[in-house]
Amino acid sequence: MPSTLLFILTLATAATLAGFIAVSERRHRRLRRRVGRADRQILAARSELLTLLRGLYELAAARGEAPPTAGVGFRSQYGEDLLLFALLGGQREGFFIEAGANDGLRLSVTHAFESLGWTGLLVEPIPERADAAARNRPRSKVLHAALGRRGSSGVATLTVYEGGADGDNDLLSHLEDAPVKGDLRHGLAARTVRVPLTTLDEALAFHDGPVDLLVLDVEGAELDVLDGLDLARRRPRVLCIEDNDLYDGRAAPLGLEQHGYREITRIRANRIFIRTDDEPLNHRADLLALTPTTHR
Repeated sequence: MPSTLLFILTLATAATLAGFIAVSERRHRRLRRRVGRADRQILAARSELLTLLRGLYELAAARGEAPPTAGVGFRSQYGEDLLLFALLGGQREGFFIEAGANDGLRLSVTHAFESLGWTGLLVEPIPERADAAARNRPRSKVLHAALGRRGSSGVATLTVYEGGADGDNDLLSHLEDAPVKGDLRHGLAARTVRVPLTTLDEALAFHDGPVDLLVLDVEGAELDVLDGLDLARRRPRVLCIEDNDLYDGRAAPLGLEQHGYREITRIRANRIFIRTDDEPLNHRADLLALTPTTHR
């Protein structure tokens, strides 16, 4: 009997161990797949950056100029600031808007332009991030607010995500009625904060001049923010809009074509639009061989 019991216990232990090994192997396979995907994304981003750099230097050579890159703080996630820098001809002065500006440094699209000498407006709804942006970006006006449709005012509830390993989870924050991609936020801690609500037109009341660049990273609220901007009056030359629908293989209809814009390219989830009546921009887009592409 003892030997039978020992045999049964040995079988049970072996089965448990085999199950544990099988589960561990599956986890390792999933981890290897995730690491592989991350490596491919990094390589793709590097390839895009090199392509953009080549385009920048070729553009400067065609104009008989040296690329004015000294001291420029390129910080964007996938090199979109470098593309915009080339597209705008490395101009030293201008006005930008970045909605969803974070702390003004981390993954910033407009930091490079401020380091060139531009001024602009940064809008950030998370209060501690807005405070940091005010410290980090002295040439910019920083507004702590969320942006909504025309007529929006008062206060709104913002859901802020925290936790996870990548450190960028607060970048997934959104207003209470915005569309949510649950797969990105699954398992993260969340808190809510009340923030001022306004429109982009109201936020721009202090600025009567031209707008060279508009950057939107507003986690699904793109249509609302655009609705709160008088495009016919403001006419930003270039728009860089994050569209997370691209991760599902589709692009959200933004209706910018009816306002005289065309989409010239995409970098990861960022869509780049330019005014169709801006000949220098269209000429540079052609020189850089920028054409609309599907998400890579």
